[in-house]
Amino acid sequence: MIGLDDIREFMKIQRLIAIIVLSISTLFLCAFTDDSMVQLSHGDNHNVNVTYHNAQLKNDILTVTASYDSSGEAFQIGQDIVVSTDPNFETPLKITNCRVVDENYIYQFNIEDSSKIDTIYIRPPVLYKAVETVPVKVPLMEGQIVQRSIEATDFKTAGLDWFLIDSISVEEASETLFLVRINITSDAEELPRLARIHTEGMELGGLTVLYFDEEDIFTKGEFLYYIEGDKEEDIVSKLEKSFLVVENALIRMDETKTRSSLNVKALPVAVEEGQ
Repeated sequence: MIGLDDIREFMKIQRLIAIIVLSISTLFLCAFTDDSMVQLSHGDNHNVNVTYHNAQLKNDILTVTASYDSSGEAFQIGQDIVVSTDPNFETPLKITNCRVVDENYIYQFNIEDSSKIDTIYIRPPVLYKAVETVPVKVPLMEGQIVQRSIEATDFKTAGLDWFLIDSISVEEASETLFLVRINITSDAEELPRLARIHTEGMELGGLTVLYFDEEDIFTKGEFLYYIEGDKEEDIVSKLEKSFLVVENALIRMDETKTRSSLNVKALPVAVEEGQ
């Protein structure tokens, strides 16, 4: 027969268990929740943790330190962090300098009136994962539409239009060197990367410059190549017989979450002497 004392003892044990469970849950949340960190991801095995370490203000120069932890996986920054003194980002600050020191990205901003600033708001960067894809080869000509291979099933644009070769220009860089500029436009989520020119049995590698609109959406880009030659007409003639080949692409990491207001972080500003 269970007595009153047994019931009281049982209730004490139940309360003790509840307290222990609550304490463990609190410790678990504290261990894995970081208000200054944003996680961007693509797929199940590629995450980049962006952590904002501190913000310091001195002589009207704001310095923000951030780190990108990708566990060794390759990624590329499409757009840097956006910093504002108001939570609605009506007046975003312009980055005046960015350098990498000991794997930390140090961003600097000029502030005209910093006397009332004690908090800044940070929107996460736009990151891309670099991937190889099924090669695409098209004649190099203005108006050429480049389509993704139907075999590129890991891309949303498989078999669809990828980007448009809007214009091709040749500029003299020196007496024996010419700059070839290929302008492209696109509204695809995947970005072309490391495009090469195939011409007369040779492969030419160049630079890729990408541009984004105010909503961090890729809209246009440039492929830049330097080709040796004596006359501009010779370069133009060579390009008319050339092909553009793209074997690499950039995939945006967690596009939906990067735009979420939950990922906007508020960071206190430490004012140093001399301010």
